Amino acid sequence: ETFTGTVSFLSPTLDRSSKTRRAEILVDTERELIVGMYARVSILSAHSEDTVLVPTSAIVNENGEQYVYVTSGDRAERRTITTGLYNSTETEVLTGLSGGEIVVTKGQQQLSDGALVSL
Repeated sequence: ETFTGTVSFLSPTLDRSSKTRRAEILVDTERELIVGMYARVSILSAHSEDTVLVPTSAIVNENGEQYVYVTSGDRAERRTITTGLYNSTETEVLTGLSGGEIVVTKGQQQLSDGALVSL
């Protein structure tokens, strides 16, 4: 079950053994929750409007450079990118893509610039 809430307290220290930190969240629900319950939490710490997003898994990291492959006709085109905000599934692209391009999401590790691709 998913609830929406607001962080009211976040401990400044990390528990070294469990790699967790204590948080208190004010939850927007009519359902009774029990004090001391544990939860898996995703916290939105920043938000961007009108940005280009790509699947995080589409990004190739090589020698300190980040790039993706886009399709250009029947060819792969390597695009160096600069990234911004990210999570486990999506990454914001600040430069290198304009939006609307088809980004290769499978097999990109084996591609090279100009390689033949099929959709």
